[in-house]
Amino acid sequence: MLHPRDGRFKGSRHRGSTLPAPATIEDVGAGGAAAPSGIEDLGAAREKVQKRITMGRCCMPNCKGNYDNGPKVHLFSFPSDPVRKAKWQRAVRRDDIDVCQLKNPQVCELHFKAEHLRTTSKYTDGDGRTIEVPMKLTRLMPDAVPTIFPGCPSYLSDSHTSREEPDVKRRRNENEQLLEAIQESALAFAAEQDENKVKNFEDITSRLTRLHQRSSGHKQSAKVASSSRTSDLQITPRISCRQCVCRQT
Repeated sequence: MLHPRDGRFKGSRHRGSTLPAPATIEDVGAGGAAAPSGIEDLGAAREKVQKRITMGRCCMPNCKGNYDNGPKVHLFSFPSDPVRKAKWQRAVRRDDIDVCQLKNPQVCELHFKAEHLRTTSKYTDGDGRTIEVPMKLTRLMPDAVPTIFPGCPSYLSDSHTSREEPDVKRRRNENEQLLEAIQESALAFAAEQDENKVKNFEDITSRLTRLHQRSSGHKQSAKVASSSRTSDLQITPRISCRQCVCRQT
């Protein structure tokens, strides 16, 4: 039985024994139940890397895109399509973190080929002219996959252009031909407009003179044609009459 004053058990069996002192927070923290320091350091390092990547920075290895000591670049989130997303995940060659577990991993523009980046937009105005204007935000082509890795071994980067599918190539050629035809038509239209453009009063008088000369030439040619037709009509009866007289004699 425990005595309330001295904390001793009353009885022969536990005579002279006392209860152990309660464990404190410091004792628990210093005990063997705590995780080894190496595991703690590794976990903290992983959390630190993940936090940096999820704060608008590129997740590629050895890339300083949008870091404090790196360049300011455009970032692109992973595609929602499962097939394309898997290609992007395989392209990120990192051993320190698992990209699949990141909330919103992003890749910067430094890892894409120039033909996969859209920086301008084209449209045709009312006069048939094709106008190209820069875009506010750089966009990716639908089939873009990160294949360039600055700061990594050269064999990791894909320097070869991907083979173009027949349908894509055919559509591209058709679009190029159509664009070329539109540009030629626009140039011809602009040249015609410039030719017919009146700059001053002398242009008006000279054009009126040319029109008058053209109309006079048309009238003269019409008179010559009509006179030739009339002469043909007059000659034909005479010939026929002479033939008749000859036959009668």
